[in-house]
Amino acid sequence: MDRVSKYKVHRVFNEPFEDENDDWWVTCRVEDVAQGDMFTDDVPFADFKSAHEFCRRFDNSIDAIEFEVPATRFFGDMNHA
Repeated sequence: MDRVSKYKVHRVFNEPFEDENDDWWVTCRVEDVAQGDMFTDDVPFADFKSAHEFCRRFDNSIDAIEFEVPATRFFGDMNHA
């Protein structure tokens, strides 16, 4: 079974942006739940619509959004210290 990491997004800093590879990103304040670390990072999205809808969730709520991802797929083993 793949290792899974739990994260919480506490805030978005910008609207979605597209990079040179046609990937969509949103700069967010993220918490690594297991480590208790907070960091700012660009979070990937499949398309503009999903990135935009994610950002809009913070328009009406201050609650963090929690999610799980395969550790090697997302923030993985990166050191955010």
